[in-house]
Amino acid sequence: MSNGNPIMTITKASEIKTEIDELIDFMADDKKNTQRTYLTNYKKIRKAAGKDLREVPLEDIVLIIGALTQSYETQRVYLTTWGKVNYSMPGLEYPKPYRNYIAELRLKCTQQLKIKNKERQVSDITLDEINQHMSDMYDAGDYQKYIINYLLLKLFCRNKDLDLQIVRKKSDVSFNDTNYLLLQKSPKQIVITRNVYKTSDRHGTLVSTFRKVDDPKFYQAVVDFATENTHLLGDTDGEYNSINPVIYRALPKGACESMYLRAKLKQVYEGGDINDLLKISKLRGSSTAMLLSSYNQSFQEEE
Repeated sequence: MSNGNPIMTITKASEIKTEIDELIDFMADDKKNTQRTYLTNYKKIRKAAGKDLREVPLEDIVLIIGALTQSYETQRVYLTTWGKVNYSMPGLEYPKPYRNYIAELRLKCTQQLKIKNKERQVSDITLDEINQHMSDMYDAGDYQKYIINYLLLKLFCRNKDLDLQIVRKKSDVSFNDTNYLLLQKSPKQIVITRNVYKTSDRHGTLVSTFRKVDDPKFYQAVVDFATENTHLLGDTDGEYNSINPVIYRALPKGACESMYLRAKLKQVYEGGDINDLLKISKLRGSSTAMLLSSYNQSFQEEE
């Protein structure tokens, strides 16, 4: 009985959901990499704003993210994070001003990317230069850079493919939203499983095996690197945001992954072996028509 007094309900602090808790709930069905990226971005812009993002109007958040980075692509991702926080409740739709900002950033991002690609492409790199760079990295004991270069050259892959978690048991490899580098001792081989890459929706999971007997240097480099590392591009700890800077630092100055592809395509073109082109197509997850287009037109956006 209340004896005429109001009944008080006490809510424990642990039962009150914070803004970030609600964001996590909203992303429950998203891929782990997607969740990790949004949470990292949330923490950065929340810190810059100095208060919960639901307290920051659209016009203000645009100014805040503009001060955080000059990259329009990063600004777009930051604004998308703000949008998820503010419009994640059922029944809410993204308002037109927000959609307009996103569209404007996409356009600026495309223009900025074209400029950066032109600046970066001082000249195409040759296979001999790539192999020499790899040899230098191996001799210097910089196995992370060696492995990155090796996989770009052997798998003809994109940067995203190299977001690899290092595991030692076959049972730890799943067909989910993670890419894996499996280091096996029996048989002695490296197995790369790519679940997440640009055209995975069309080409499915890609699995590539490198036996120690075929390339002992690569196998040993992975063994040494995996001694103290669990991720090819670094331990994430929930703060992993962009893989590109790590990869670009591993390549020869001014180079990017598309140059590695074109260097190999040039060799194939000059040799005239269609089987090599089919092999690259299968490993990269790209059509042969797209590969030929990529060779003939520098930095053309893929598929």
